[in-house]
Amino acid sequence: MIGSSGGGQQRADKNGGRTRADLEGDARALAELRGLLVGPEQERLTGIQQRLDDPELHARDVARVLAEALEIRNQESGAISEALAPTIDETLSVSIRERPQEVADSLSPVMMPAIRKSIFDTIKSMMQSLNETLERSMSLKGLSWRWEAMRTGKPFAEVVLLRTLQYRVEHVFLIHQETGLLLRHLDADSAADAIEQPQAVSAMLTAIQDFVRDSFGAEDDESLEALQVGERAVLIERGPMTAVAAVVRGEPPQDLSALLRETQRRVRTDYGKELAAFDGDPAPFQPVETILQDCLVSAKRATEKKPRKNVAKSPLFWGALIVVGLLIAWGVSSWLEARRWDRFLESLQAEPGLVVIQSQSSGGYQLLGLRDPMAKDPQELLAAAEFEADEVAMSWQPFSSPHPDFVRARIQRVLAPPRGVDMQLHHGVLTIRGEASGRWIAQTLLLVRTLPEVTSVENLVVVEGE
Repeated sequence: MIGSSGGGQQRADKNGGRTRADLEGDARALAELRGLLVGPEQERLTGIQQRLDDPELHARDVARVLAEALEIRNQESGAISEALAPTIDETLSVSIRERPQEVADSLSPVMMPAIRKSIFDTIKSMMQSLNETLERSMSLKGLSWRWEAMRTGKPFAEVVLLRTLQYRVEHVFLIHQETGLLLRHLDADSAADAIEQPQAVSAMLTAIQDFVRDSFGAEDDESLEALQVGERAVLIERGPMTAVAAVVRGEPPQDLSALLRETQRRVRTDYGKELAAFDGDPAPFQPVETILQDCLVSAKRATEKKPRKNVAKSPLFWGALIVVGLLIAWGVSSWLEARRWDRFLESLQAEPGLVVIQSQSSGGYQLLGLRDPMAKDPQELLAAAEFEADEVAMSWQPFSSPHPDFVRARIQRVLAPPRGVDMQLHHGVLTIRGEASGRWIAQTLLLVRTLPEVTSVENLVVVEGE
C-alpha cells in the first residue's frame, strides 16, 4: 500500500501536482474551445471538399453557371465556337447518317422556300440572258461585234463584254504597308485572267511605289495612286498600315477610290492589333476576305434611250421560248425515265436471290444477272416498275443464293426428311434430330455431299426400324 501510494504521488509531481483527471478535463475544455473557434470553418471546408470530390455535386455546380460562362467567354473571343465546332460537325454528321428523314423534315421548312426562290431566279436570269442574246445577235451592233471577234480572233463573249461593260474589279490585293508583303488576294468569279503569283504582284507594286518616290523626290505622304496597263487600270489606296490595290477592267468611276479608302479604313479598324503584331504570317488575315469581297464590283455601260421593238412580241422570241420549253420538257422526261429505271434496279437488288451484274439504259434497256431458282420472278418486279415486258432485255443465269431462307428450303428439298425429323444449319454444321429409318440416314449422308453449304453433319437420329 505504501509503495503504491508513493508511485501515485510521484506521477502527480511530474504533472505539476495535477492528476490525470485534471489533464483529461483540460483536454475536453480545449476541444470545446477549438470547436467554438474553428468549428464552423472546419465544417465549411469539409463541405467544400465533399463537393469537389463528389462528381455529381461538382457537375451540378458547373451546370448552374455553364450558360453564363459560355456567354461571357463568347463575348471575349471566339474560342468557344472554335472548340465546339468539331463536336457540332460530328453530331450533325451522325444525325444525317442515322436519321436522314428527321433531319430532312427539320430543314424542309427553311430549304424549300430557298430552293423555290433559287429556281425562280435562275429561270428569270435565263430569260433575261436569252432576251439579251437575241437582241445582240439580230441587231446591226451584234453583227458588227461578231465581225470584230472574227477579225481579232477574240471570243464573241469577250467582245460583247468589252463593248457593254463600263468597269469590273477583277482582283483585289491587301498589302502590308511597311514590309510590302501580301496579306490577302481575292479574284472575281468572272475574271478573264487568273493571277498565278499574287505575291509577286504585291512586291512589284511596292517596288514601283518606291521607285517613283525616289525618282521624283516625292514626300512621304505622296504615293502612286493609279497605273494603266492596256485595258486594265490599277487603283491603289494607301494607309498608315496597309494598302488596298484593285485591278479594274474598263473605266473605273470616281467613287471606286472612295470604296477602296473605306475598305482600307475597315481593315485598319477591325485588324489593328493583328497589323501591329504582324510577323510575316498572313494566316490571321484570312477572315478579311469578307471585307475585300465588297470591292469586287462591276457596272454595265448605260445604253442609249431609243424606242425599239419589244422582243417579247416577236415570232423569233416565241420560237426560241418554245425550243427552250421543249428542251426543258425533254430533260424532265429523261430524268423521270432514268429515275424509273433506277427504282427498278433498286427493287432487284433488294430482292433476295437476285443479283444484277450489268445494266444498260442507253440505246435500249438491257440487264444481265444471277437468279436463284427459288427467287421471285423478275417479270413481276418489271411490271411493278411500270415497264412493258418487251422494253427490257433481261438475261438471268441460275445460281445458288446463300440467303438463309433459300439454303433451308434447298436442304429440305434435297434431303426430304420424314415427319418428326428436324434439321438445323449453323455455320456449315447440319444438326439432325428425330427418328427415321436407317435407309433414309444412309441416303442423307450421301446427298448431303451435294450441298455446298453443309460442311459436316451431326447425326443424332434414333433409328426406328430399317
